[in-house]
Amino acid sequence: MKRFKYLLILLCSCLFLVACDNSLTRVDRAVGLIQEDTTAILNDLTEIQTQEKNLQAAFETDLGQNDLALFNKNDSQVEKNIQERKSRIDDINKKRTHLQEMLKELSQGTDNKNLPTDKFQDISTAINQLDQDLATYVTDYAANLALESQSFKSIANPESNYQSFFDVLKNVNTLSTTNLMNLDKVLPHFEKLNANLVNLKVELVKLKEQKK
Repeated sequence: MKRFKYLLILLCSCLFLVACDNSLTRVDRAVGLIQEDTTAILNDLTEIQTQEKNLQAAFETDLGQNDLALFNKNDSQVEKNIQERKSRIDDINKKRTHLQEMLKELSQGTDNKNLPTDKFQDISTAINQLDQDLATYVTDYAANLALESQSFKSIANPESNYQSFFDVLKNVNTLSTTNLMNLDKVLPHFEKLNANLVNLKVELVKLKEQKK
């Protein structure tokens, strides 16, 4: 009977260790994927800014064709620039969804008291704060891109004159200002989130070392 109890305790201990290892592996994987997503989002934001800087050159290229009707075509350099930025916005939205999925996976590790669950909450808060401002950025940016495209295409209108031409440029500049203001609210979140992820990574490495 004593031997049976001993084996039962030993078996439960083994199951606990396996569960702990599984939780550690799952959390470590989630943290890695969160880091990949945030890096990818930053890359998308950087590329969007690059395309914004290239917009002037795209506009001048189309204007140099001496055919204002070109602005109403999907293969104009301006429209290609707009579509490239739209694609990046779509990519960011996909990564936002994946970040929330990884956050759920990370939260499953809170049942294991051997893991640094307090740091999970720090990461959860940082991700949700990032997502809140990022949601505003992508929503406004997508709407502004549609208005931007509409504004440039209006140049092809035969009734356009110098005033309407400069109104287009003024409108585009206004939209750009809104986008930059929203971006300024987004960027600071990455530093905080990255610091929290690094702190958790350090704790996970320590736990792995203890199990060797």
